[in-house]
Amino acid sequence: MKDMHVVSDTAVATCVMMRVCAVPLELYREAVPPDLHGLLLEHEACRAGLERAAEAAVAALDDVVNAGGWSREETKKLGTLRRRVARRAPPQPVDGETLGWLAERAAPLAAEIEGVFGALARRDGLLDEIAARLEAGAEAVLPEVWARIAGAPALAALVREHDAAFFGLCSEGAEEAGFWSGKRGRHRAKYLKTILQRGTFRTVPRGWYTYAGFAAVQGGPTGPLVVAARKAASHAVNFHDLRRRASEDWAEGDDVPLMLSPLNWRDGERIGFCVSGWANPAKVSEISLRRSDFLGRVLEAMEGHVLSAKEIAGRMDGAVTPEETEILPAFLAHLLEKGVVQACPQAGQSLSGWAAPGRLSAPAHIRARPHSFTDVYTGIEGAVSADQLERVQAGMADVARLSALIEGDRAGQAGPGDARAASGSVPLLSVVRARLLKEERAGGAPVPSGGTPAAFRACDWPLPSSRQGAYARLHGHIGSRLGGAGPITLPGALLEGGGAAPVWPRDAMVRLAGPAAGFCGVFDESFVAGSMDARFLWAAERLGHDLPQKAFYEEFLTALQGDHGIRFVELLFPPLSLGAANAVIRPRYLDRWTGDPDCGSYFQSETAGMEFLSLERFGIERTARGQRLTCDGERIFAMYHATRLPLPPWDVLTNQMLNAAPPFMRVSSRRLHRVLDAFPEAASAPPVQTESGLVVSCAQWRLRPEEHWAPEDGLLDKMRGLARLRRDRGVPRFVFLSPGPGLRPEVCDLDDPLSPRKIEEVAETAPDLLAIAMTPDETTSLVKSALGTHAACALVRYPLGRGPGALAEGAAAELKW
Repeated sequence: MKDMHVVSDTAVATCVMMRVCAVPLELYREAVPPDLHGLLLEHEACRAGLERAAEAAVAALDDVVNAGGWSREETKKLGTLRRRVARRAPPQPVDGETLGWLAERAAPLAAEIEGVFGALARRDGLLDEIAARLEAGAEAVLPEVWARIAGAPALAALVREHDAAFFGLCSEGAEEAGFWSGKRGRHRAKYLKTILQRGTFRTVPRGWYTYAGFAAVQGGPTGPLVVAARKAASHAVNFHDLRRRASEDWAEGDDVPLMLSPLNWRDGERIGFCVSGWANPAKVSEISLRRSDFLGRVLEAMEGHVLSAKEIAGRMDGAVTPEETEILPAFLAHLLEKGVVQACPQAGQSLSGWAAPGRLSAPAHIRARPHSFTDVYTGIEGAVSADQLERVQAGMADVARLSALIEGDRAGQAGPGDARAASGSVPLLSVVRARLLKEERAGGAPVPSGGTPAAFRACDWPLPSSRQGAYARLHGHIGSRLGGAGPITLPGALLEGGGAAPVWPRDAMVRLAGPAAGFCGVFDESFVAGSMDARFLWAAERLGHDLPQKAFYEEFLTALQGDHGIRFVELLFPPLSLGAANAVIRPRYLDRWTGDPDCGSYFQSETAGMEFLSLERFGIERTARGQRLTCDGERIFAMYHATRLPLPPWDVLTNQMLNAAPPFMRVSSRRLHRVLDAFPEAASAPPVQTESGLVVSCAQWRLRPEEHWAPEDGLLDKMRGLARLRRDRGVPRFVFLSPGPGLRPEVCDLDDPLSPRKIEEVAETAPDLLAIAMTPDETTSLVKSALGTHAACALVRYPLGRGPGALAEGAAAELKW
């Protein structure tokens, strides 16, 4: 590992990585008919007032008629007037004459009936206005929205990158009459809003949708962060697609490097491989080859290396005969076809300097490759308050204790486990092979995976296992306050049983709130340090950003290895997905790696001096205290520094290796979004926050669309039902529709005429549909730009205020058993 410069105890808190959505909230708001919700509420209020006034007028009219003194003709006309009012029917010309002579003898009653007819006209006028806005829909608002997109280079780049043909179509006709109407126009409108929604609400950096940036931290009060106009972009070839094409097109004479599939093992006179196809990587099959002398020499030459056919021949044990030289290319082609060997040409990557958005484009050699990736970086002006980060850290300490309370409560339900797994050691690949191929060990018992059982991880907030215990007391505290209007605060005293402060650096995903908000931020999830920022650091350093958090983490790992003798190994597993291929890029933090021999496609720095450890050298040792990962019989800890978890089949291997480490070293933490999971009978819950003001669960409501409208109702009736729901239960305009525990939520704009159908679609398969408030909103967001207000998420490294050496000493004490 390279020499580290010393960082101060608090240097890690001088910079925060931000993930900023490109589309301002105001622009997305403008993409739906304006004031629709207000009109619906006004109509509901008018309708309710009309009902009360009409009932009172009918009763008063009955009293007047029953009092007598009217001629037969007058009584008949008053009866006609009464039926009109009772049916809420519009007045006819004859009613004007009746009201005229009624006013002479009962002026207050005549005025009351005229008020009913006025309210009736207002109600019908509002209905007509609502219907007209629903009918006009996108045609009324999207021409102006498109004009704003076309006038902002960054937004234009977003739509162009998503779909160049659609961008060209809109550029030519978006402002023409009829472009957004009719069946085809409605499809265009829905498509554009889908693009805008991704760029407005999803804080996951991808192309021009969401930017990565770095904000300074300073003491004292600070204003909002401002997204600067300057941008930079890194462009990368999709190396999953590059490998697939190179493997499929490889021919004799190619000098493209080759590598051996890492999932292989010796089984007597045979060699086994777990391989997956390019079309469906999750489908794993086993290939068994007889270990001939020639095959054995080829595989030994390739083990842990990336070599061309010529280099393989040069490394083979013993002299290579002319016959072997002649058949080697065809033999390698056969192994490529089987999936035992893969081609791995080096993927290209480039970085632009700071420039205006319209001047950033990928180099020609990357543009020529399909499915290439772009990450966009933005300058950020202003600073995050150090006081705010301290409040976030205090909140994260409470989150850790809360998660420990829940896990401790679940541990009693997990069962005693497999007694036969209490001790002993087994080769890692035998465990992985059994799981991948759905085999069972002798005796029929499934191979244990370690960690918390999936059934207990599913619920964000599970029901307590008993009425006693720390988590049960906390559950009772929350349950007794569900009906309140304000946030529920988690007292520190009720979290004391959740363990000590973190001993390992972590990154918390937090939506920071603006200075005027009554909370410091909203917690999303936390990850082991060095994973969620991994692919961005290479570009950030070259763009001139000081990255103390990276230096802190490097020094922390160096202290663990050099001062305390702890061994680590980096897991390099291919993405196996066109959409995730760039998410495996990372800095070099460790000197050893395993998995994919082609480390050059993963690391963004020099790889000389690194040691490759084949998977065959690893074992799983089971002790009374839990599982241990070993390499050549000595304990080692696996680490995975990448922004996306591996896909099948590599997820099985990753879980086995990472679950052999203590829980604080595992990749992600428990999410706490759905507090209503713990209260299945409750209809709603206010926000839940720590004493420091970190919101861990936003306001939420159980949503059953059949309670608010009938499936056969028209759009107008459904929108009216939705407006009543929002009014009566205080649901905000923008929510996440959460289908159930562990399921991805959907963004929903409840002002959008498309929202009733979206709610119905999500509810069809949702085991427990919640509408969760999107917090912070426009009024409490921290990030602004010349275009408006932006949703954003900060990557907050914690714990703060402890030097890497001191933190390493505490971590080493926990790792040595």
